[in-house]
Amino acid sequence: FIEIGKDVLPPSPLHTVKWLVGNPIPRAWWPTKPEGVGLMFPRDLGQFRYGKVNWGVGIIAQFYYDGALYVMIPFGFALGAVMRWFDHMLMTQPNNTYLLALLTGFSAHWVALSRGEVGLFLLQSFCVFLFAIPFYGLARRALHSPTQYAT
Repeated sequence: FIEIGKDVLPPSPLHTVKWLVGNPIPRAWWPTKPEGVGLMFPRDLGQFRYGKVNWGVGIIAQFYYDGALYVMIPFGFALGAVMRWFDHMLMTQPNNTYLLALLTGFSAHWVALSRGEVGLFLLQSFCVFLFAIPFYGLARRALHSPTQYAT
């Protein structure tokens, strides 16, 4: 992508951020909303001859498309900080089953982040996190008796 991508698909600053913000909006309301790089690149390269195809361009190519080094450094730092935050929570609460369930729920998305569409896997990870918060509250109420903590 980095070698031939700029000829086929010129870089678009902060495209991933625009895609993440625009993703929940239906295309009927916003016909020109951003598409994923993994969809645009093969289409513009002429690979739709036999039907729609979606390529995972990878994390480096995604950030290159989003603005090269100006974006790679802050995005990489942000991803590293989020991973470090979850790592810290896991180290301080190794027996928290709710935290383990949350991390297990989106660990596959974090592993796939380096190979696929960065925005897509970040969105899916965020959705797992949003689902886990109410699930945590419901499970805590259902599984813990009120007298369990009484002295």
